[in-house]
Amino acid sequence: ILADMGAEVIKVESHKRMDYMRLGRPIIGDDPDPEQNPMFHNVNRGKLSITLNTKEPEALRLVKELVSHCDILIENFSPGVMGRLGLSYEVLKNINPKLVMVSISSNGQSGPLRDLRAYAPSIGALSGLDSTIGYKPANTTSRPLGLKHAYGDICGALHSVFAILSALYKRLETGQGQYIDLSMLRATVSTMGAGLMEYEMTGRVLTPQGNYDPTMAPYGNYPCSEPDSWISIAVRTEEEWQGLKEA
Repeated sequence: ILADMGAEVIKVESHKRMDYMRLGRPIIGDDPDPEQNPMFHNVNRGKLSITLNTKEPEALRLVKELVSHCDILIENFSPGVMGRLGLSYEVLKNINPKLVMVSISSNGQSGPLRDLRAYAPSIGALSGLDSTIGYKPANTTSRPLGLKHAYGDICGALHSVFAILSALYKRLETGQGQYIDLSMLRATVSTMGAGLMEYEMTGRVLTPQGNYDPTMAPYGNYPCSEPDSWISIAVRTEEEWQGLKEA
């Protein structure tokens, strides 16, 4: 996202523990080249890369040298790893007082779930979001389908960017950087506002609703006259309803 906004982004990688997306399905045939994975290209477009072994003192020196020239540092190690490497915010802000540092983890740098490691699919379950995704249950045995992609990663990334932009704006006033502790779980829970309010006010637990929407009608996927043909319709306002009738 930041690269799309015009930032020069340098991704620090490990040669020994390569980004798993480099090793996925190639673009053409069975080409094993790690540079051929479409998803890797999608999420890393516009970025530069450098490989460093952070267990080596020289590599840590190079990281600190990079930090001295950076506006932003984003890391998503488990809580405590950066401190053990000697790269905590307390250390790095002495090198670059204007640094905005973001630590992205599943559950934040403190609290009872601090040491619970999780990937985005687990975050979808922990947040309750997965329990609301699926067909509207016809009976009590129907199960939610859950999300089939890394929505927790998306929520974490978007919230991080909002926080970073706010910190950079504040830096114009103070001249000082900031440390941002970003929990993917909290970022994803923010999408559950309607469900949380529903439970708080009525005690009803939100369940999968299929294509139903409580604020729009008609709203859904409807079969057409041709076999295996469908149309999606979503009408929110009277103007849209009149337009649909004229179509």
